[in-house]
Amino acid sequence: MDKLHSFKSVKQVKRGLSGRDLDRALDRDLGRALASPLACLGMALSLACGFSFCLKDHSALPAADAKTQKSKDAAKVDPYSLDLMPVSIAADGMMRDFAVHLPPNLKQQAQAGIQPQSVPLVLVFHDGFKLAQNMDEVTGFNAIADRENFAVVYPMGINGHWNDGRNIDGYAKFDDVSFVKHIIEYMQRRYHIDSGHVYACGIGNGGFFSQYLALMLPGHFSAIASVAATLPENIYHSRQSIKPVSVVYILGMNDPLVPFRGGPIHFESYRDRGMVVPAPEAVQFWVKGNRGQSTPNSQDLPDTDPSDGCRVKAAVFGSGLKGSEVMVYGIEGGGHTWPGGINRYSPKTVGATCRDISASEAIWDFFKRH
Repeated sequence: MDKLHSFKSVKQVKRGLSGRDLDRALDRDLGRALASPLACLGMALSLACGFSFCLKDHSALPAADAKTQKSKDAAKVDPYSLDLMPVSIAADGMMRDFAVHLPPNLKQQAQAGIQPQSVPLVLVFHDGFKLAQNMDEVTGFNAIADRENFAVVYPMGINGHWNDGRNIDGYAKFDDVSFVKHIIEYMQRRYHIDSGHVYACGIGNGGFFSQYLALMLPGHFSAIASVAATLPENIYHSRQSIKPVSVVYILGMNDPLVPFRGGPIHFESYRDRGMVVPAPEAVQFWVKGNRGQSTPNSQDLPDTDPSDGCRVKAAVFGSGLKGSEVMVYGIEGGGHTWPGGINRYSPKTVGATCRDISASEAIWDFFKRH
């Protein structure tokens, strides 16, 4: 498996559970608890059709040869022929990378030099560490975007990480919020993106970061989605004011990395990954911020794939300011994975992948209501 940090992702501009028991468990953790007021890119490192040239390390070549080779490689590829178009932009003294997927009509308009039709934008943020690869394949968002007519961006974090407000490691020094602002501005300027319908979602580190973006860039996002990520303790206790924003959580109740019931984040031998609050408290953070209803409407979803060992309960806290709502999918038996998506990692490490729902379809169904 390729490691994200082996690629040139950042370059300095200056060199240098049964029946009744299951129902009880779901009701306890997602019904009563949620109603209580206390209660991710490796963005296709193996992209086909020439994306690798944008990330290829030419440091062993003389400077002139590297520039010549890059020009030759770029000349061979029509970016509009790619399913994912690579983009590098300058942001805060660094060159930062992301990939863009355009729905067919938007791509045709852009290719013809016609001012593109305004469409929604979904930003998809990868998880940290080694879970940062091929988010387009993991999520399947490109096919949904083509069907529903929205653009997708898969940004790349520095060495596979996002500064998500937990203040851990050395990543707190990187202004990823500013990077995202640059991405949105680029997409608005180049593809006439609908600024009233910009959305962010992610898994793990990318889910934490999506929530952080909603707090740090109020008014920029109509809705966000967090998969396998509740809320860091330090963010929760900051109690900062919240501009109404709709939020959907998709959480595995048996997540071995980000505990559903709160506590320290675990990942292999890594320590000091921060603490998270219990899922019900994370949900209430946004419900209270939106001044939404404190009691949810909830339902058990069909167990469409009994073999996955998972069951799903959905709860919606509506009637928030400006039509905002908070929704949570609690997945009994689910792990630190993208439901319905591709998981290349051992269940011993990340837990079970739910096949009863598609996280990507659920997220888009939520987003398009806001």
